Amino acid sequence: MPRRLTDVKSKRTLRSPAAPLSASRIIESSGVVDLHFHGAFGIDIMRADSSELDELSRLLGNNGIAAFCPTTLTVSSDKLKGALDRIGAWISNKKPDTASAVPLGIHLEGPFISARAAGAHPPSSIRPFSMGELLEFWEASRRKLKILTVAADEFPKAELNKLTQWALKNGVTLSLGHTQASETEAHRVFEQGITHVTHAWNALRFHHRDPGVLGAAMGRPDVFLELILDQIHVSPALMRWTCALHGINRVCFVSDCAPAAGTRNKEVSFGPLSIHLDEGAARLPDGSLAGGGTLLGHAFENWINAETRRSGESAQALLKKYLPALTSAPLKSLNLPTSLSSRHKLRWKCTSKRIELLGRSPR
Repeated sequence: MPRRLTDVKSKRTLRSPAAPLSASRIIESSGVVDLHFHGAFGIDIMRADSSELDELSRLLGNNGIAAFCPTTLTVSSDKLKGALDRIGAWISNKKPDTASAVPLGIHLEGPFISARAAGAHPPSSIRPFSMGELLEFWEASRRKLKILTVAADEFPKAELNKLTQWALKNGVTLSLGHTQASETEAHRVFEQGITHVTHAWNALRFHHRDPGVLGAAMGRPDVFLELILDQIHVSPALMRWTCALHGINRVCFVSDCAPAAGTRNKEVSFGPLSIHLDEGAARLPDGSLAGGGTLLGHAFENWINAETRRSGESAQALLKKYLPALTSAPLKSLNLPTSLSSRHKLRWKCTSKRIELLGRSPR
């Protein structure tokens, strides 16, 4: 029997680099980049201290994640500044570590979103955009904000112009999300400098005669789309169409993992919310979705294997086809060098019918 390695916390079993392999082909790729990640293994980004963030980063590295953006939840200003202070200090003080996932900066999801498209965000904490409050968040985070999800269509034009100029100056990516924007409104904000869409198809309206944000975004060469890869938040057919219509090099696969990911039969905190893992996703007590339940590398493995069964295409071909959305496109969307994902090299065991994530390549 080949030796196997098991991470005690993640319960993810990976094959040892020394284990004998079958005649199946082994393909190496760069590491996974996840731009939308709220926590896992019971660790909540909104509450975690530096030691918990270190542990989370290590566990992500063990599961093939090379880099990630810790992502916030909408809460009161004081609580959000407290979370940003902890996360920003951790990012600022983190020492280089080849075994752990690198934090690229904070993804501030809310509070400047639409209460009409709140998703799991507490509507009572959602509020109108304030440049003054954003600057307070910026300083609280030690200037470590990297992505800002906003319902930009609800901003006055002058305020949006001020925001886009500030974001460009400070290297912050603006993402349209949690909004009921029409196609016309979305076109307007894209023209004003929004370059990203947060979890396409989720917390966005769509109708075949009124396609909303996605009608404006799909096919635009200056816009990147996030796509939650768990096959729960978005149907496999829509995932396939999105990649084909928009182009795989401008799609960023994300996990949207919530702290319940990687736990079993356990209620965990997610900011002010109580959530649990059920049927592959994080859910609120009423059963509604509250985030992803599968780490991104494993969600990708599941997606490719399911697509192989559905399409009849070879798993190896599908792996190569969709890898850019897992590794390089997310970094390009933030204007970061794609070499950041190559700090981790992953090994995939491929046959014509399935792939298996074996883990990091031995150095």
